[in-house]
Amino acid sequence: MIPMRRNIAIILLLTLAACTGGKSCATKSNALPDAFVWGNGAEPPSLDPAILYDDRSFNIGMQLFEGLTEYHPETLEAVPGVASSWDISPDGLVWTFHLRNNAFWSDGSPVTAADFEYSWKRVLAPQTASQTAYMLYFIKNAENYNAGKTTSADDIGINVIDPQTLQITLEHPVPFFPQLVAHIAFRPVHRATVEQWGDQWTRPEHMVSNGPYRLTSWLIQREVVLEKNPNYWDKNNVRLAKVKFLPIEDMETALKMQLDGVTHYTIDIPPLKVAEIKGRPDLYQSVKLDTYFYQLNTKRKPFDDMRVRRALCLAIDRRAITETLARGDKPATSLTPEGLHGYSPPNGCEFNPDKAKALLLEAGFADPTTFPSFTILYNTLAEHKMVAELAQSMWKQNLGINVGIQNLEWKVLLTSYVQREFDIGRYTWIGDYSDPSTFLNIFASNSQQNYTNWVNPTYDDLVLNQAPRELNPEKRALLLKQAEEILLEEAPLVPIFNHVQPSLLDPRVRGFHPNILSLHPLKFAWFEEAK
Repeated sequence: MIPMRRNIAIILLLTLAACTGGKSCATKSNALPDAFVWGNGAEPPSLDPAILYDDRSFNIGMQLFEGLTEYHPETLEAVPGVASSWDISPDGLVWTFHLRNNAFWSDGSPVTAADFEYSWKRVLAPQTASQTAYMLYFIKNAENYNAGKTTSADDIGINVIDPQTLQITLEHPVPFFPQLVAHIAFRPVHRATVEQWGDQWTRPEHMVSNGPYRLTSWLIQREVVLEKNPNYWDKNNVRLAKVKFLPIEDMETALKMQLDGVTHYTIDIPPLKVAEIKGRPDLYQSVKLDTYFYQLNTKRKPFDDMRVRRALCLAIDRRAITETLARGDKPATSLTPEGLHGYSPPNGCEFNPDKAKALLLEAGFADPTTFPSFTILYNTLAEHKMVAELAQSMWKQNLGINVGIQNLEWKVLLTSYVQREFDIGRYTWIGDYSDPSTFLNIFASNSQQNYTNWVNPTYDDLVLNQAPRELNPEKRALLLKQAEEILLEEAPLVPIFNHVQPSLLDPRVRGFHPNILSLHPLKFAWFEEAK
């Protein structure tokens, strides 16, 4: 296989031959592109909705598979997808979704309520080992089944009333449930295809999908190509005939390919280049519902000591980091970002090097040279390297401890987390829905995203038991804030910043909007000559 960098170099040479004078190809031709090209940052680990759990995979998966609902491209509110409508019981526990009778898979077979039942139970099946199974825990007995406490899938609150009617019973009221079921974990898969091809079912020659697009080509480390699904129920309103996702990990290359007109959209802009591109007509910035943080393996010494973890957290100057990145990102002292309706996060980890030194002394490290060596893991992006180097420098300067840094490929890094083979590692959590629980639930003891090994029974009780059963919004918010205060005090994580996402979008693209989750269903997008 030709190395990825060589492929990109070839593409760039061809592009530069056609596009000169520092202008994009878009300005050189009156013809609108025949494909939307997305600079997607990394090779997707999977395209199986039950397995994928990173945003680069989700970018592709949400075009291939459609849930009961879909995200509105601007507000992210739930709009009808496979379900044309839905009802809710007076107690808020039972949702009934009515599926449209013209929804079909890409092979022409009908999409039915049984497809959703099979797919959701597959996500929850312990043998699937889905990293996003927790998203379905709102459903009655879903968590018990996923944890092996009950072995009968019939106990889960998912009932097929008839081929076009799906009824869901919840553990407790979830007012945002229609938005929740647009998440990739709730999107259906084609049972016959999965059972016939096993872990090879996502290959282009096998995949059957139900979204506006179907997979036609997947060349590892080169491109993923989707084409319009001729059997999609709303095909007449899908205006982009083809979509290509390019796994460009190098941000400088990603930016150059965007400026040269090779790609039409990219979020991978080198931090030091943001100031240079301000004022461009194709630049837009959106506040993201995410938090960039370092997670600590609390089972490894000395990170099993809360005082050490707190010291590391207090010794980070977040404002200096965001000013160095120079993109307008917001320093974060809590896990949950600001801007969540009805919730004000606690101020948990302000920069305080004197207090950090005192905590390290209290933990038995009067001589910082005796502090055990450890390594920060991060995946391949210039931003991550820069943050790691800044953290390395701050911990040396403010605490006198030596820290190593190591770059890993994204899939290797995720494997290190899953196997708990790390000291400290970079992570970004992007909210699945606009509620603090989407952040706080990941540090519960039952969360498959809690790679830190941190467990606190009081935190679990607040997040998993008390808050979900509290119907009063103000009281519920106070319970969640109490839980977050515990989390920040015990510090299994070091929050660093919330992204303000600079993106470059071809000005001819319409129906593609900045939003807090950076989710972009391309069925709503199209090209139009820029004015």
